[in-house]
This record gives sequence, C-alpha cells and structure tokens, in this order.
Amino acid sequence: DIGATFKLVNPREMPEIAKSIKKTDRKDVEKMLRRLQVEGELPESRCLSREERMLRSISRERSDVSKNKRKLMVRIHAVIDSHDLPSVKAEFVKPEWRSRMEAALRPDEWLVLEMQLSQDDHALGVIGLLDQRMIEMASQSPYYALLMSIPGMGPVLSSIVIAEVGRMQDFKDARQFAAFIGLVPRVRSSAGKARCGSITKAGPSDLRWAITQAVTVSSRCKSQSAVTKMYHRKRRKGKPARVAICAAANKLARVIHSMLTNSVQFSHKAA
Repeated sequence: DIGATFKLVNPREMPEIAKSIKKTDRKDVEKMLRRLQVEGELPESRCLSREERMLRSISRERSDVSKNKRKLMVRIHAVIDSHDLPSVKAEFVKPEWRSRMEAALRPDEWLVLEMQLSQDDHALGVIGLLDQRMIEMASQSPYYALLMSIPGMGPVLSSIVIAEVGRMQDFKDARQFAAFIGLVPRVRSSAGKARCGSITKAGPSDLRWAITQAVTVSSRCKSQSAVTKMYHRKRRKGKPARVAICAAANKLARVIHSMLTNSVQFSHKAA
C-alpha cells in the first residue's frame, strides 16, 4: 500500500551471515544493510509457488523411497548369494522364483527374505503412485514437452528436472545453471596456477542424477546428438565412463538452459 517492494533474502548466500558466530536478528539486519550500501543488492531467495513446492516435495519423496529400495536390494542379494542362489532383481517379482526360494531356504531364512520382498513390493507400489502424480503435475508445465524432446529424457526424468529447476529465468546464463547442478569442475588455485578437479556436486542431487541418467540412456541410442558424441569422444580418448558422462551431462545442462529459456525443442544438430 505504501509502494514498497519486498524481497526475500537468502542468508546462506551471504558469508557475513552464514559464517557468523554471533547470530541475532539485529546483527543480521546490520550485515544486510552494509552489503546493500556497498554492493547495492542482496542475494535474493528463490520463491516457488504452492504447486511448484508440492511437485518438488513429491519428487524428493520419490527419491527417498528409491534410495531405500536400493539399500533393500543389497540386503536381498546378500541373503540369496550367501546360499549360492544368485538371481537378477527382475526375478524377485515372479511367483515361481519365490516358490523356489521358499523350498530352498530354511523357514527362518525364508521369513527374513519374505519380509524383505514384501517391503520391496510396497516400495514399487509407492514409486508407481508418486510417478503417476508427479507426471500429472509436471505435464502442466510448458517445460514438459520441451524436455521430452531430449533423447533419454522420459516422463519421470523430465518431471524431476521441472520439480528442481522451478523457473529458468532465475539463472543468468547456462554456466550458472550447470554450476547450480554441480556439474562444473572444482577449481583450486595456488601461486598463480589453477587446477581443475572433480565436479563440485553442489545443488540438488536429484537434478544432477536426472541429467546424468538421460546421458547414460541416450548414449545407448543409435541416433547421436552432440551430447552423446561428446560422451563417445571422451571414451575413445580413454576417459573413464563416469568422467565422460559428467562432461556430456555438463553440455546437456547448458543445452537444457538454452531450450527452456528460448522455448525451443531439442535439435540433434543445434546441440
């Protein structure tokens, strides 16, 4: 009503506050005022709508369930491998396989395995429900059709990207977007010399996983884009698979920034 503009400040982006030992509201405000007087701006926090927050919540809940499921897979394999009954996880849902395991194991051993399999069944059902709801919400975004045009980027991965990105306008350029995901190398400088190390792995891990997973899937396709060509070029030079995937994922992140900013679909030549 008085014509004032309000902005939500992200204190974690201000070292004066994030690394401060003495923290009070008065001291925080004094530090913000000093930053504002010196630089003329404050690090603004990204504010999402209610729908965007809900989509992100569903996406991260799916991630937690998937992580627990992977840990459960390790425990199941430990039980069957210890009895010389190795099997692939695709067999776990088949009734005939479970009947063979029940006949081969002792009653107490089968009870443990049966409980683990029931937890896996429940996790599969939960992931299916979360995927369905997540895709329904993400498909309303204008980014959804654009992301679906990328090779290797299916409905689930596209939904995860939309949930974690929010609005692409919040990023100044493609490099900042790649840095936000944590796909840029860590730079160490000393005595005037700079050395690049491993990627920073900053930002949301689910977003980084979705983009690297899209590269992994697209690298197996017959039709190749500039992203997959980079992957295969790194591999031919003797780079490990994970290094080649990270390099191609960095390029894909920059392509995604350009696509969503300019509202254009993926092009094998342009990429």
